[in-house]
This record gives sequence, structure tokens and C-alpha cells, in this order.
Amino acid sequence: TLASQQQNGQPEVSYDYDLWDRLAKVRGPLQFDLSIYRDNLGRVLSHADQHSGVKHFVWNAFGDLIEERAADGASVRYEYDDIGRVIAQEMGGKITKWSYDSGPYATGKISGITRSDGLTETFKYDNRGRLKLRSRVFDGVQHELLAEYDEFGRVSSLKYPLSEIVLDYKYGQDGQPIKVEHHDKGTIWEANEFDASGAVLREQVGGNVNLKITLDPTDGLPVKVQAERPGDDALISLEYYHDIVGNLVRRIDRVQRNESFYEYDEFDRLIEWEDTSSTDHFTRYHYDLAGNMLTSSNRFSASYGDGMLGPHALSEITLMNDEARPRKGQAIEYDKRGSITYYGKRRIAYGLHGLPTNIEMEIGERTALSQVNQYDFNNDRLRSKTVTSKSCWMSLRTCSTEEERLYFGRLVETQSTPRECIIKSNVYARGKLKAVIETASAQDCKLVLKYGTPSQAETMRWLVLAEPMGRINQYLASDGSKVIKMDYTPYGLTKGSSLSGSESRITARSFGGLYFDKDTGLFYSNARLYEPRLGRFLSSDKNDELQAGSQYLNRYSYALNNPLRYGDSTGFVPGEYSVSSPSERAGREKFFNEKKEWADRGIERSRGEREIREGRYNGRERMESLPKLELPKIGDSYSRSSERSYSVLPRPPVAPVGESIDRNVASQLVGSGNGFDVDFAIWVAMVAPGSFWDYKTQGSFYEEAGNFNYGATGAALGLPESVLLRAAGAVQECCGAYKPEFGHAWDSTGSFGDDPRDQRDIRLGIEYTRHRDLIRFLDGEW
Repeated sequence: TLASQQQNGQPEVSYDYDLWDRLAKVRGPLQFDLSIYRDNLGRVLSHADQHSGVKHFVWNAFGDLIEERAADGASVRYEYDDIGRVIAQEMGGKITKWSYDSGPYATGKISGITRSDGLTETFKYDNRGRLKLRSRVFDGVQHELLAEYDEFGRVSSLKYPLSEIVLDYKYGQDGQPIKVEHHDKGTIWEANEFDASGAVLREQVGGNVNLKITLDPTDGLPVKVQAERPGDDALISLEYYHDIVGNLVRRIDRVQRNESFYEYDEFDRLIEWEDTSSTDHFTRYHYDLAGNMLTSSNRFSASYGDGMLGPHALSEITLMNDEARPRKGQAIEYDKRGSITYYGKRRIAYGLHGLPTNIEMEIGERTALSQVNQYDFNNDRLRSKTVTSKSCWMSLRTCSTEEERLYFGRLVETQSTPRECIIKSNVYARGKLKAVIETASAQDCKLVLKYGTPSQAETMRWLVLAEPMGRINQYLASDGSKVIKMDYTPYGLTKGSSLSGSESRITARSFGGLYFDKDTGLFYSNARLYEPRLGRFLSSDKNDELQAGSQYLNRYSYALNNPLRYGDSTGFVPGEYSVSSPSERAGREKFFNEKKEWADRGIERSRGEREIREGRYNGRERMESLPKLELPKIGDSYSRSSERSYSVLPRPPVAPVGESIDRNVASQLVGSGNGFDVDFAIWVAMVAPGSFWDYKTQGSFYEEAGNFNYGATGAALGLPESVLLRAAGAVQECCGAYKPEFGHAWDSTGSFGDDPRDQRDIRLGIEYTRHRDLIRFLDGEW
């Protein structure tokens, strides 16, 4: 099979497939070439492209990944128990071990993780198998995350680690989260009105700030956002205008009294931005066919792919009006995995999964900065230690300051300096940041973490007001004493005056869900570093098999060069912001599932030669013709190797309206109370072809969700993986679209009689249930 995508009649991207209809080769613009080699069972043996080099994967007879080797020779090795659970990992000289089934109610669940550098985590469960305690010991100090549940298996309270704040959660009759309370200290967030899709239309933050969102009834895109506090002037009054394909073309800020206008090319890439608040705020962006930003009119021009580098690798920059960044002719260096190791007086070292471990940079002639990062078992940042050194005035000695930060997922961050200890607790509702509770103490952080927060510590609650496209607009002190207003260029630079030290500490999470590191001037997105001044990541995307057109082949560009429509808070996959979804993640999954659906079913996505005539741009009429854009067929939508190495944990696909895979899993974990036989009979009736959980009956778009749900709920019921896979194959061979190459349910070749793509989705569902509690805690989605 060969599919191609064209622009102006010239071949742009071609896709080759093997006999099993799996993606095998991609040829992109500017001689980009990507190859995937598989064995007869569809397992990836190697993956090669110009940026990340050649990666090799070794599997055992049971289909478990036992070794992963990067282009520079670094490797990860895995060991498994008899039922396919990972029990050991060796990476970079560190050995990590997993234990299972130990302790009350822990059968089939993870019990603990230990690493040779001293990091340990233990997990305890209640009598219904729900995670009630996650305990972490690091650097000799124990941190605990505690959860309690209501009678329906939903989290009713959460006690944060490090800060020890307690949050209470309330739900509506339909199971939707409607309120988050700071235990005995008032309401933090409350939803007051929903639309039919579940999007929150009216909410209250901090008990006295009312936020209202108006959506377009035809496409669900935001039209207006208003926020106000009774008795005060409006805090936010924003209006949005979109073109026919959903790109933001105009934004009006009634409070700040300015307007922004945006234009796009045929690939939906942002090419022009104008802000009426200043004559300096006009920028044109130019890209090549591969999605590389060639110029930003008032910032830089760049060239790519010089010499041995791939076509997306930055090779030279010429910067305008900024002495702090590299000028033309300065070196840009890469490692063998496609990560920038030196640029702009910064030297960066990376771990195996591309995570930045060391950053060194020069700040002026007399000052240098060194930052060391450590990561936990889920590749989330665990500790960051920054030392700033400078030559003391009128002295030959060196003066230095040291700052250390500890993290517990996205929930808690501590900041320790010689003078104080700051603990920030992030409060999320429906996957979005709603408040930051800050506690400041004059004591050393190690003492605070070991013996608790002293009674004289000062606590401040900051309320967060965000826009639908993921940008935080304001941080409000709950007592009304202070307002920190945020505004950004499209690619994330802060507009206006710089923030003070305390303000930058509060507003670290500000643009698109990314974490801004004021010391290095870079955004941290868990998987990679993002440079807002260049509008690109400093390392290539490690998610290997998510290609859906030429712009997705660029492993460095941020949000497909459309940062007003897409976000990439994980650093792995750009996702469309969705008001109706709990988080950007759901929008991301919907976006890729839609593309997979069009391609897998042979449906051509064509905009055609549509004309858009809209009165905008200060009343100017604009005619725009959008050329036909065909989407080629794509292969796997998940990288099995990345998922298995636990750098990416599987998340549920989008289910039909009113359905929730996570809720289905919870129902199986709780059970009916009438014994396994009854629970099993109910489950079989639910997943049977044509029944309630056979989601493809509601449209082929939901077939992946149905397979994922089958694996996830079956695993929650306690059924072994082999039973679930073979049962699915038996049904396919009996009653589905069976092909001889699928094999048979009873043998060990092929895919047990089932479509390999369906088996993949079932396996992902099983993996999700195995790690469900960890995923939800780490994502802050309570």
C-alpha cells in the first residue's frame, strides 16, 4: 500500500506498508526518511530516522520487551514475572525493581518500587482494592499521598504529600465532579452549569469569583469568557472568533482594551500575529514544507539540516535585538539521539529517555548556572537543584547561591533556599489547574518535610483563571490583596514587564500547562525542554509511531506550529484544546483517534476548495481559499516500545457521550457484591457483540474505545491477559471480519484470531487498569 500527501502537485509525504498493512516507511519533505522494521508478529525490531538514529528492540517469546537500545548505545533491560508483569529494569547503572501482590487486598496490584539510588515507593489498598496510600521515601524523608472514597468508588478526599493539605471532592447525580473544597477552609472550585456534552459553562473559583464560558452551539468552540467578583469590575472579558476549520483568528480583551489577530497557511500553521496594544507586537512567521520555522520577523532567522543533521535539526540562528542569545556562526551541537547539547551558552546532558539531567549556562561575564535534575519511576521530575555562581566584587573568591526543588507529580512542589522553605500545592478540577496554595516558612525545608509545617508559617491561596486555549490569564490572591496578570506571545513569551521573584515562583505553570523554569528561561514539559524564543523543543519527540501528515514528522516543532489551537504539555503528542473535555489530554486523544478513524476506514478528509468570507480584522473583508488536503493512511497510533518502557502510560480513548471507561473500570473493581460468578456473567453481557459496551455500534469512531474498554474492564474483573486476548480472537473468528493471517484463538502464532490493531487496543486497556490509580494521581485528575 502506498499513500501520499501532496502540496501544489508535488509529492510531499509518502507512506509504505507491509503485508499486514502496518506502517513500514515514511518519506517526507527535504529528504526526511523514517523506517520501522518488525518481526512476523508485528513487534518493532528497530526504528530509524535521521534525528534519533537507529533504536533497537528485543522481545521474548511472550511478546514482552526485554531490551531497548538507543542510537548512542545506552540501553534499558527488563525482566518479567510468569504473568508478564515487569519486575526489574536496568538503566544507566540504576536497577529498579517492582513487587506485586504483597499486603492486604493487593492481589494483582503493584505493592512497591525500589531503585538502587535509594528512591522507594509503596502502595496500600482498601478492602475493595482501591489505592488508599502512596508512600515515597527519598533522601531519607517519607512523603505520603492518602485517598478516601465514597460509596460509589469515587475519591472523596485527598491528603497531599509534603504540604499535608486535605481536599474534599463532591459529585453530581450524573457522577460529574462539581466541587473541590479545602477541608474546613472553604470552597476552592464549584461547577454551577453544564451543557449536554459535559462542558462546564459556569463555575465559581474561591467562593467569590464567577467564571462564565459561552460556546458556539455548532462546533463547541469558545465564543466568550467572562470572570468577575461581586462588587468589582470585570476581571476577564474575552471574545474569540474562529475560521471554518477551528483556528483562532481574532481575540478581543475588553478589560485590557486590546485585540489580537491571527492568520494561518494551508497547513493551519500560524503565519501572522498582530496585537493592537503595541506597535512592536506584530510578527510574521515563515516555515518550510517540513514545518521548520525559517524566520520570526522581529526575532530570528534560522537554517536547518546542514551536514549530517536531519532536515528538522536547527543548524544556525541569526538573532535580532537580543544580546543574550546566540548570534550567527555560534555552534549548535547535537547528540546521537537528536537532542541539542549546546546552544546559546547552554550545555545540556540527557538521560536515556531524552530527559534533561544537567544544564550549565553562562549568564553574563561573571555568572554561571548549573542545574541537576532527577526523575521518579514515571519519568516525572523528582528533584531539581540549581547553583548560581558569580565572581564577588573586589574579591578573588566565588560567591554562590543554591536552590533546591522537590516535586510530587504535578500536585506539590517545594522550593528551598538558605532563607526560607516554600511549599506549593496545585489544586486541579477536571484536569485543569484551579488554585495554588502556598505555605512559606523561615525554617529549612528538610526540617519542615521531616517534622511538619510550623504553626507560624504563612499560607496564601492563589486562584487561577485560565483561557480555553490553556493559557493562564490571572493569578488572584483569594483575599483580594493582589492580582498577577499574565499575557503571552503565541509561542509563550511573557508580554509586558517581567515578574518579580515571588511572582515568577507562583506563576511557574502559566502557558499551555508547561512549567516555566525562570533560572534557565526554558519551559519544562515532563518529556522535553521547550524554548519559547525559538518556538520549538530542544530534543526530538520520542513517540515514534504517531505520524499523520508532513507536520507530524517534525520532531521539534511545538504544537504543529499552531499554539493557539494545540498544546503539548507532555512533550510527547500535540493535542487540541477542548473545553468539553476534562483536559488537553482528552482533546489530544480525540484528535488522533479522528485521524486514525479517517485513515483506517479509507475515508478521505478533504476541505475542498471552500471559501470563507467573514467580517473581521477591524471590519476588513477577507477572502480565503483553503486547498484540498488529503490525509494518508497511517499505522499504529501508539508506540508499543515507549508504552512498555513506562515513559508513557496508556490513557483511555474517547468514549461515546455519556460513557466513561474509567467509570466502567471502577464498577468492575467494586463488583456487585454477589460474587465472581454473577460479576462475570454481567460483564459478559455488557461486552457481548451489539451490547452496551460494544461501542462501535455507536459509530466506527468508537471501535478503539470499545476494545480498550473490553481489556480494561476484564482486567479489573480479574481475568488473565491471555484469556481476554484469546476470547476476543474466538469471537472475531466466529462472528467478525476474520482473516487467515490472524491465526487462531488456541495457537501461539498470529494474533489469536483477532485483528492485531484490536489486540493492541485490548492490551493497552489491560495496562491501563494495572496502573490506573497511579495514572490518575499523577495526572491530577481527581
